[in-house]
Amino acid sequence: MKKVLILIVFFLPLASCAREDQSGIPQEASNQLIFNSVEITSITTSGMWPEGEYSYRPLTDEQLSAVFPGLGSNFFASAHYLSGAFRGCITGGFWDSGIEIALGESRLSFTSYWGDFGFPPPRQRSNMHGVEVTAFLVEEAGTFRPPFLQVDFSMDNMHYRVRLLHDISETAQAHVAEVVERIILGGPADLSVLRGLPAGD
Repeated sequence: MKKVLILIVFFLPLASCAREDQSGIPQEASNQLIFNSVEITSITTSGMWPEGEYSYRPLTDEQLSAVFPGLGSNFFASAHYLSGAFRGCITGGFWDSGIEIALGESRLSFTSYWGDFGFPPPRQRSNMHGVEVTAFLVEEAGTFRPPFLQVDFSMDNMHYRVRLLHDISETAQAHVAEVVERIILGGPADLSVLRGLPAGD
């Protein structure tokens, strides 16, 4: 009698279980975040700061709900000002996980603070709930730079970056993917709540 070996393979996406979102895209296809393992080809950290006086204003709970709907508690963020004018840039993060988030009306508005890295093509993009997302995993970031995860995407002309330093494990990737998903499902930021407000200290 011949023996037949049946091999069953399970694919586990980094995000949550399958269901269908409003775009009609099944989450098996739209939720999986694919990290590109890359090496840094260039670093831009200087010459990006416009002249002027910089200040920051912590966001209130109400403002956080408008700018980052869906992220819930345990999250903090500050609006960035230049010479008293809001720059259209917000940076923040989670107290517990160390995951950082930057939001800007232009990408330059937050790369002035975080710097920017050049990555070689090709870059495999992910589709999360109809939003094109590019995720990077950097094992060797150079001298004095830890390994990190970075995710870039845009919604409604708002540019987002989610970043986690020091931890590139599969567990960390899953946490970053969850944050990205929560941002996307929460919808684009409403920065009108920050217009006309005075700068902080």
